Amino acid sequence: RADTPTDEIEHFIITVDVQDDASLKMTYHIDWKVLDDEEYGPLEWVDIGMPNSNHSEVTELTDTIDFIEDKGRSLAIYLDREYYQDEIASFEFSFIQDHMYQIDRFVDGETVFAYTPAWFDGMEVKDLTIRWNEDKAGAWQPDCTMEDGYLVFSSSLQQGERYSITVAYPNDAFGFSPDRQAVDGQDDDWDEDTYDDYGYADNY
Repeated sequence: RADTPTDEIEHFIITVDVQDDASLKMTYHIDWKVLDDEEYGPLEWVDIGMPNSNHSEVTELTDTIDFIEDKGRSLAIYLDREYYQDEIASFEFSFIQDHMYQIDRFVDGETVFAYTPAWFDGMEVKDLTIRWNEDKAGAWQPDCTMEDGYLVFSSSLQQGERYSITVAYPNDAFGFSPDRQAVDGQDDDWDEDTYDDYGYADNY
């Protein structure tokens, strides 16, 4: 890694809608700015960490994405061209994510989603926004605002910093299934030391 960051994230906007079967429809919008194209060359592709490998229907939503390689624990986003110093690569994609909740985790009769977006060890995220559909939600952490039917969690992150949220529902709110729960210390954020979500620039 360079001593001085070669990139920064201007905006990382995540929209989450819980489906009837309790899977999550997730949309990621990222504005990725190149600060230095000499250390590793221009930006051509990036790796974005996934919450776990149980995702499907990965779909490019902007022309700035050439194609996406699903690597299980992450998605390699290949861009439409090379991006140089002071340019911003804005791209958006969606996917269906499963195995994200635990039934009766803290309170009997309540199912909790725990989510930590991809973090970036070598760069700052100036604006992280998570928009989570508030339909049927009973409780959540941390505090947030509400806008157009969504819980809106906002933060900024320094290099390597993480931000986590939880959203709880009655057990009968969606089609929660015991065999599709998150796995402790592997697929969710119950154990941060082994959590497998990550994000970083790999453009050289």
